[in-house]
Amino acid sequence: MKRIWWKEAVGYQIYPRSFMDSNNDGIGDLQGIIQKLDYIKNLGVDVIWICPMYKSPNDDNGYDISDYKDIMDEFGKMSDFDQLLEEVHKRDMKLIIDLVVNHTSDEHEWFIESKSSKDNPKRDWYIWKEGKNGLEPNNWESIFRGSAWEKDDNTDEYFLHIFSKKQPDLNWENEEVRKAVYEMINWWLDKGIDGFRVDAISHIKKEEGLKDMDNPEGLEYVPSFDKHMNVNGIQKFLKELKEETFSKYDIMTVGEANGVTTNDCHEWVGEEEGKFNMVFQFGHLSLWDYKKEKSFDVLKYKREMNKWQEALHNKGWNALFIENHDQVRVVSNWGNDNEYLPESAKSLALSYFMQQGTPFIYQGQEIGMTNIQLESINNYDDVGTINAYYEDIEKGISEEDALKKVWMSSRDNSRTPMQWDDSKNAGFSNSDNLWFSLNPNYVDINVKSQEKDENSVLNFYKSMIRIRKENKALIYGKCEILMKYDEQIYAYERVLDNEKFVIICNLSDEEAVYNHDEIILQRDNLILSTHDVGQHKELNKFYLKPWESRMYKADYPKREKEKMIDGELYLAFKKELFDERQYAKEVLFDYNNLRPSMVDERNEIIKNLFGSTTNKFFIEPPFRCDYGYNITWGDNSYANYNLTVLDCTTVRVGNNVLIGPNVNLFTAGHPVDVEMRVDGLEFAKPITIGDNVWICGGVTVNPGVTIGENSVIASGSVVTKDIPKNVVAGGNPCKVIREINEEDKKKYFKDCYVK
Repeated sequence: MKRIWWKEAVGYQIYPRSFMDSNNDGIGDLQGIIQKLDYIKNLGVDVIWICPMYKSPNDDNGYDISDYKDIMDEFGKMSDFDQLLEEVHKRDMKLIIDLVVNHTSDEHEWFIESKSSKDNPKRDWYIWKEGKNGLEPNNWESIFRGSAWEKDDNTDEYFLHIFSKKQPDLNWENEEVRKAVYEMINWWLDKGIDGFRVDAISHIKKEEGLKDMDNPEGLEYVPSFDKHMNVNGIQKFLKELKEETFSKYDIMTVGEANGVTTNDCHEWVGEEEGKFNMVFQFGHLSLWDYKKEKSFDVLKYKREMNKWQEALHNKGWNALFIENHDQVRVVSNWGNDNEYLPESAKSLALSYFMQQGTPFIYQGQEIGMTNIQLESINNYDDVGTINAYYEDIEKGISEEDALKKVWMSSRDNSRTPMQWDDSKNAGFSNSDNLWFSLNPNYVDINVKSQEKDENSVLNFYKSMIRIRKENKALIYGKCEILMKYDEQIYAYERVLDNEKFVIICNLSDEEAVYNHDEIILQRDNLILSTHDVGQHKELNKFYLKPWESRMYKADYPKREKEKMIDGELYLAFKKELFDERQYAKEVLFDYNNLRPSMVDERNEIIKNLFGSTTNKFFIEPPFRCDYGYNITWGDNSYANYNLTVLDCTTVRVGNNVLIGPNVNLFTAGHPVDVEMRVDGLEFAKPITIGDNVWICGGVTVNPGVTIGENSVIASGSVVTKDIPKNVVAGGNPCKVIREINEEDKKKYFKDCYVK
């Protein structure tokens, strides 16, 4: 694995408007950030990411940019930014800024020209379309609710905006647009910034034809993510973007990659093909979820985080986070900000921070800032929040219930002013007119008081950062989940060379039991904990208090599960492996006994069980496997009845694969030597099935086999060795019969010809 500075860094996100006000106008600014750089440095941060500070009319708090090469008046001038950059570098930190190129403000000069007339040279810089039957061009819904189209009366056409109507989408199909964007990016990089967090980048490519979404529920406007989120063809744009800009500089790039999955992550962040250093993905946050309330699902959180850990180990890099400016406060959403505020803030922090990837902290997260409940929708600022509220009112939801929903979901929860101390306005500003409401709990939750308290959330974060920096295993080591199906505890280990660290987090309001018979923990090796831990002898089982977490250094010997996945001899009936097989059996019992019409319910079971899937796949019941989490299932791949997968190590099924009935995929094997077999030793070797493969009925694929793309395996074959791509193979043992050729386009079976 390549070692580089941005993998070893810790990031800190600043929302400038709410961070620090230097001129007492009630709005945070660039000089305010400069005043607090020593605080950030003392925290242990290496990279500062600031949200947009460009010129903007602020319809979406700076994400609607009217001039990419100027600074928002409220934040200062370009000279203030230059000073900020210089002061950051003086402290041996780096500065990355938000790059917003899916859309601009409708007040950007590009759009002003574009809308001026149909024949303006910049008309095609945005996406314009005529209406249809007196309505919008299609039924797409904006992410901020309502139609994704806005009519321009002057030219009698509609422009596309997948966010606010004041954020028209750029037309990335236009080469002139792309060149203008690349020129702007290089202008900033030549200034000396250290990289970008790239906003909404997975939305820049729209599906060809801009066709209607399917609308079985008869909605006025239909959520349209499938038409503009990680759409086919986007990689061409991203490759050019990297080649024309990022690749020319030693910088850090982080893509906001909503819709990217572990199946295609290699194209986004792979060390060979990746267009970015890392991406923010949102499987664990449900970023655009407007549901009223739901309890924290520890299993889902572990599943989503671990999925990305496994997918990118030795292949790419993760960006780790649990809060940002688009999300409610984590201690209020997942934790318990009433009975266990400091404990849950610390435990949630430790649960993500020591995984493999670059961890980011959002301002205020490090002191456990909480959600806010304002009395009226008129007190809120976020355009998405306000739109959702009034849409609920139109649906007949009471003002009281609609406001409660806002309390749980509004992005404004994370945008309240930073709480520096217990003085006027929490030390954020001396103004009597703050841009947004201050959380009244600043008297108790603030930086100054926590700096003095060695057991505070703030000092816990400082300890985590220091420990991570001191131990390469916590940066580059493999991250392996423990107690995979426990519903309270998130436990994992980090292993590099001969070093092992074990992180154990109880993420619940109840007492929990940690139990792992293969890992022995000693009090002398306790590195960090949320609670006082008394002296203890060697332990592999103990009770954790509500929201209690611990981190130990442990002896290195491999667990049997690690041996199994790594292809070494292992004992299959150790408790960890036995319990995981039992879990898979229970889950698949439900899967195989659901009614035939319950397709969505079955697919959800598979998504939760497998290591990786897409949204488009089908596996006919009955289906059986050993573990499930070692299976990666490609897009649009189908398996007929009675598929059995012994997935003791990796099984990769590519895209558009067809698998006939009664097929067996066996990664597991037993030694030929009788003594080793009697001792219970087994081994496992991976199976890989390439894209577009057809495996006919009754085939058995043995351990260690790779079947090349497009190939066909004849019925009843036993595949013991690799099969190349583009061939027909069959027999026992399976051998290549012939290559697939142009004649196969003319007939589809023996003497049956295509008409």
